[in-house]
Amino acid sequence: MSREEPPAASPSHVLAPLLYRQVAQCIAEHTGMAYLTDRQADFERRLDAAARELGLELDLFAATIVSGGLTASQWDVLADHLAVAETYFFREMRTLAMLEAHVLPALAQRADREGRGLRIWSAGCCTGEEPYTLAIMLHRAGLWRRGQDNLLLATDLNPRFLHKARQGGYRQWSFRGAPDWLLEYFIQESGQIRRITPAIRNMVRFEQLNLASPGWPKEPFREFDLILCRNVLLYFTRDGMRDVAVRLAGRMAAGGWLVTAPAEAAHVMDLDLLDPVRLESALLFRRSGECSPWPVVQEEPLLPHSPEGGMGAPADTADMGVASIVAPPDVTSTHTVDPDPVDPDLVDQAAATARRLADAGRLDEARRWMTRALEVARLDPALHHLDGMIHAAAGNAAEARNAWRRALYLDPALPMTRYLLLCLERDAGDAAAVASHAHALLEQLKDLPPDELVPHSEGLSAGRLRELVEQVLFME
Repeated sequence: MSREEPPAASPSHVLAPLLYRQVAQCIAEHTGMAYLTDRQADFERRLDAAARELGLELDLFAATIVSGGLTASQWDVLADHLAVAETYFFREMRTLAMLEAHVLPALAQRADREGRGLRIWSAGCCTGEEPYTLAIMLHRAGLWRRGQDNLLLATDLNPRFLHKARQGGYRQWSFRGAPDWLLEYFIQESGQIRRITPAIRNMVRFEQLNLASPGWPKEPFREFDLILCRNVLLYFTRDGMRDVAVRLAGRMAAGGWLVTAPAEAAHVMDLDLLDPVRLESALLFRRSGECSPWPVVQEEPLLPHSPEGGMGAPADTADMGVASIVAPPDVTSTHTVDPDPVDPDLVDQAAATARRLADAGRLDEARRWMTRALEVARLDPALHHLDGMIHAAAGNAAEARNAWRRALYLDPALPMTRYLLLCLERDAGDAAAVASHAHALLEQLKDLPPDELVPHSEGLSAGRLRELVEQVLFME
């Protein structure tokens, strides 16, 4: 669900293909947005809605864009219709948990030693749910020191998003999946609006900013301890993504952290600007330099799976027998632990062990655990998906491709596997394979609710995956 108002009606006519491409290119150059679909009609519905709001015909509006005749306020209207407001409180909970448990306390301690406040930036804040989430986390942890020059900056290109963020009023949709205690920080108003308390609202400073603009102002864009730019970079062209990432890195303090969405991490890693750091299941980026060491996360003991598929309490080993236990290695140890033959009833646990070893950077050991698991369950598509992930992390593109193809052979309805394979084929320059996978994915995703999470995606929604696929087609 990308916006609360009903979708605009379809335009009565369409743009000529050349004009459509020119409009798309101008928008990409001005805003950085490469979020444009391969199906012209989808893009034109948004374009036509903006034109109608401005009292213009679609052709005239398109020609004005190409000629460079749009005013700043008209660009704001267009950006509002092109932008996607898919956000909610405590989105991507695993990443936030890593920040709350490890990163934010360490940054606060360093700021205290230096006699200053924390400096945090939510870049591409949309309607404010992310920066307010950060503010609540800091408030609950007691890390927002009174009397210090704290800065929690939130920026977005869209002025209408910023207006809603400053007002701080939200409907139930923004609270989906959020913890129950979150409502303590909101005041129930008439109707279905909950408004954030003034104490939290006053912690956040909202500013309009086009991340694609080459000249950011010097203030308040000083050195930040933490920058969150999640689900933003993938709207940009490849060159635009690189330029924005370079400028973000340049605004980070030594030892500062950058957080992207999981789907964006590989693109940032390829730029080789920052040090990738795996904190449990979250991949973050850190700027090197003189500072206190970043936190070392000790892995929790691996627990056996509950019957429902989740992680349950430790089982009573006296009743199970020693032979039925797959002993997980200590991933914080430097000693190599080779797997014994895997019990067929504990294949999932062996796969979880392989994942944890991969997260710890011990890819060779992770592969050995995957090999043992696949010997027992070679027809499990999820295992082949994970096998491909481990091969890809090791830089073995051919092996990753084969593993993901096996997964899709066993289960063609694995959208994240197909997307990863699509990205691999795009990097290899196989345009025909890219188009085939992209169109198959769009067909799979068309009937899924936009907010439904995609399996094996670390929190990526079906709506967001569809946008990424459309972007790939547009850029090809």
